[in-house]
This record gives sequence, structure tokens and C-alpha cells, in this order.
Amino acid sequence: MAVFGDRVHEYQQNAAFVGFILVVCFAAFVYLTENLREVLIPLVWSAFFALPVTSLIGYINRVVAGASQQAAANFSAEPGDRCISLEAGPVADEILKRLEESGAVYVRIHKLRSGGARVVGPEVNRLVEEWSYYAVKSKLTDATNGSGGKVQLELFLDVNRQYPASLGGSVPSDSDVIAGQQALTGELEINKSSTATWAFAVVVAIVLMLIAVSFFLTFVSIGAEAVKENSHAYVKGFNEFINWGKNTFHHLLPESMWSKIDTHINEIAGASAAGIALKLVSNFENVGFQALLFMIYLLFWIFEPLPVNGAVGRLFKQYLFLKSMVCLLFAGMMSSLLAILGCPLWHLFFVANFVLNYVPEIGAMLAGILMLPAVMFNGNQSIEERQVNTVWLVVVGVLIKVFTGNVIEVQLYATHGGQHMRMHPVIMMALMMLCEALLGITGMFLAIPIMAAVKFYLVSTDMPGPFLNPLIIFIEGDEAGAHKCFVDRQRLELENGAFGYGSNGDLGDTRL
Repeated sequence: MAVFGDRVHEYQQNAAFVGFILVVCFAAFVYLTENLREVLIPLVWSAFFALPVTSLIGYINRVVAGASQQAAANFSAEPGDRCISLEAGPVADEILKRLEESGAVYVRIHKLRSGGARVVGPEVNRLVEEWSYYAVKSKLTDATNGSGGKVQLELFLDVNRQYPASLGGSVPSDSDVIAGQQALTGELEINKSSTATWAFAVVVAIVLMLIAVSFFLTFVSIGAEAVKENSHAYVKGFNEFINWGKNTFHHLLPESMWSKIDTHINEIAGASAAGIALKLVSNFENVGFQALLFMIYLLFWIFEPLPVNGAVGRLFKQYLFLKSMVCLLFAGMMSSLLAILGCPLWHLFFVANFVLNYVPEIGAMLAGILMLPAVMFNGNQSIEERQVNTVWLVVVGVLIKVFTGNVIEVQLYATHGGQHMRMHPVIMMALMMLCEALLGITGMFLAIPIMAAVKFYLVSTDMPGPFLNPLIIFIEGDEAGAHKCFVDRQRLELENGAFGYGSNGDLGDTRL
């Protein structure tokens, strides 16, 4: 109990300092968002899109370079030592051959273990899983050890050998404590990727992005053409709807009042259309400037990626992938429903539903509000058909939302590591409103993954239970939330052999 009390007291001191820093940082962030929003929004979006793009580039690069089919050799090393002992075999023979030709070989480490457990902790003064190194002949011993025929190599981060993988036992290493001073084992393969393969991967990834963007732009173009061709029909449908309302509820208001309502509606509609057009024109220059900044930021992210904690990177990528699949399913089902109901603007609403569904709950409701007049005022159909179609849109649309959002999405998160996405609807809505006030619609899009990352850090850091458990229960709105997070953490420990801040897990070298 005394040890636990000292730990809680130490954590209270650290938490007070961190809390003060967070308040200062949050105040600075609020100030920046108020004054530099036009610069920050494209930066945030470029960082968000850079995660999947850089992952795609890395995957294509490995496939092109043949990394997925390369053989690997087992090696062993002492904790904190930059020298490794590589087992003799085809890989070792090829490395020795390349060393004779160039003096250094670009290699990559996989499946790094210490006593059978994955090595975690600060990635400082130690070998790191999924990192690439330049291997050279060991100066401490002969390149080939007569005992067992193993090959002795030294690892460096750069080809000029200025930064060794570790400084050895002369400098204390946090990883030595974490690894329990046990010998390290792993697999080593020759990294055959090059500037040419990476450039090819970048080009292929950009082409795939352009194909995806052109697909959505094609739907937008078809939808815009449909709006142009059916504008008179919708004006006719709107007037018919007003006349139907007059005929149905004429006994509630005098004729003069209906005339005033009709005049006001037409004035508001005209003013709204003119206002929207003026706003679009006035903001065109600003939108173009932000799009230019977005492309510049994205190119910098691609060519000079920033390192990101592997688990956090996977968390963002998982959310983006799973949410995109759900949004695609929701958009496809809703646009199919609109096409069946005879709405000529279903191409446009495919894109609108896909984009808006990224905003939890609010996005789907906003999409529904936009689709209602598209069906209700469709002058290509009779008033009776429109009434029936409107009912079908509301009923089937709600069922589609429940099916995709409350069944499919929840099941995907439950089976594909979405435990950090669990949060109470009130907390989620409050967070979205806060992010919207800071970054506009961008904040609403990114509120959930940001909160999931915060929750991940709360769970993965060594926070005492008296502080952690109430926070988790508050965020999830579930009295069993703390226990569920505990079970999730234990399950990850069993699956990965280790779990904690800075763990690579099965994530590889995730870079932003």
C-alpha cells in the first residue's frame, strides 16, 4: 500500500504539471484557431490524408521492391549493443557479397523480441523493430565468427556511420531495464527498396488518388448537370407544393395571409439563392488558397514524413478505413433509394451522403434534411407520387441509417480494434461542438479520431486506477467501461507480448 501511495503521490505531482501545461497549450491553440484558421485547416486536413497515403506508398514500395517475397535470417544481439550475430545462410552470404562490393548494406529488422516478448519503451539507444539500418562489417571482431559460422555486423542509421544503432554499454539505456537485460532476437532482411521504387510508389499512389477523386468529381458533374436540367421542374414542384398547402389548409388562414406568405417565400428563396451565389464567389479565392496550401502540406508530408507513435497511427488509419467503408455503404444505399424513387439528383447526393456521414449522427441528419426537398419538390412527378416517395424516403432512410450506423459500424469497431471509439453520445456531441467552434466543419470531422487518440493515451500510459477509471467511465458513459478497457489491455498484452506507450505492436514503422 505504501508503494501504491507513493506512486499516486508522484502521479499527482506530474499530473498537476501536465494539467497546467495542457491549460496553457489549449489557450494557445484557441488563440491560434481564432487568428490562423485559414492556415491551420489545410494543415490538419493534409496531415489526416497523409496517413493513408504514406501507408499506401510504403506498401507499394515494398511490393515493387519484392520485400514481401524476401528471405530473412535470424539474428541475436545483446541489449544496448549495435553489433548483431547473423546466422549463416543465403541472406548472410548475400550481405557479405554486397559488403565486399559497397562496404554497407541497407537492411531491415523484423520480429524483434526479448525473452519472447515484444520490446517496448523509448526508441532510444536500442534496436527498434521495423527500422532500417546500414549494416557494415564489425570492427570489434572478425566479420565471420568461427563459432557456429555466424556473421558479425554493426548497424548504423546513416550511410556515413555517424549515428550507430546503439552506443553500447557505455551509456545507460531505458530499454535495458524494460527488456530485463535479456538477449534480443529477431529477423533481418535486405531492404531492396530504392529511390526509383519509392518514386514509382509515389506516382502509383497519386494516380490512385486521382482516380478516386475523378470518380467523385464525375458524380458531382453529373449531379450539377441534373440540377441544371431539372431546375424548372423543381420550381414547378415547389409552386405545386405551395398550392397544395393552400388548398388543404385554406380554412386555417385568410386568402390575404396566404398571398403574403407566398410573396415572402419567393423573396426569401430569391435572396437565399443570390446570397449563396455571392458567398461562393467571394470565398472562391479563399478556397483556392486553402486548396493550394493543402497540396503543399500534403507533398511535404509525403516527401518528409513525420514519425508517429505506431499505435496512434494505426488508430487513425483504422478509423479512416472503417468509417470510409461505412460511409461508402451508406451513400450507395441512400443514392440507390433516391434513384428508385425517381430523384434525378441521386448522383449529387451520393457524394453528399458519403462526405456528410463522416460527421457522426449530425451528418446523416443533415443529409436527410437536404434529400427531403429533392424528393418533395420533384416536379417530374405528381403531388401524390411525391407524398408517397417522401414517406418511403423517411422510413427506409431511417432504417438504412440504423443498419449502417448502429449495426454495421458498431460491429466493425467491435471486431477490428475499435475499442477506443467507445464514447457516450453526449460526450461525442459536446466534443464535436467544441471542435466545430475551434476549426469549423473540419473540427467536426476530426473530433472522434482525436478523442480516440486521447483515450488511447489514457489507457496505455501507466495512470493509477483512481484517476483512470472515473475518466473512462465518464467518457464511455458506462459503469463497466473501466473494466472493459482493462480487459482490452490484457488481451493486447497476450496478443502482442507487450503493450504500452511507444510500443510498435504489429504496426510497423508508421510515419506521417
